[in-house]
Amino acid sequence: MYKNKLILFITTFIGINLISLPLANAAVGQLETKQIYAIAGLSLIVVGLFFYLFDVILRPEKY
Repeated sequence: MYKNKLILFITTFIGINLISLPLANAAVGQLETKQIYAIAGLSLIVVGLFFYLFDVILRPEKY
């Protein structure tokens, strides 16, 4: 039960960051909105690869 809540929290946190962070950075005017969404998308891919590779290292028999 605890593990499911942790996964839900992490997913929610990443989702909120993907929505709010680009809007906040674009409002400041340092980067264009397109660039911010590209950075946020790449960050999501990197985090996903991190968790996938971590799982592959811990449970190689499933792969």
